[in-house]
Amino acid sequence: MKHRGGSIMMWGCFAAGGTGALHKKDGIMRKENDVDTLKQHFKTSVRKLILGPKWVFQMDNDPKHTSKVVAKWLKDNKVKVLEWLS
Repeated sequence: MKHRGGSIMMWGCFAAGGTGALHKKDGIMRKENDVDTLKQHFKTSVRKLILGPKWVFQMDNDPKHTSKVVAKWLKDNKVKVLEWLS
């Protein structure tokens, strides 16, 4: 999606029971931005969706999502990630 000569990136999540946060980010998304977005929106979305203790996080395996810095944040925050091929 293009906007004023730049890119707009969207981050969002959903589960069977509904949708979590939808976050708009102007510019190019980098792994450092991905961690910031997770810090700001991930836990809020999990609480909003009332997922309970046995949920598993699935992502599209884009390199910025699977970077060491993102993997560390997910591990430090005890997020169980579904392992699958991209």
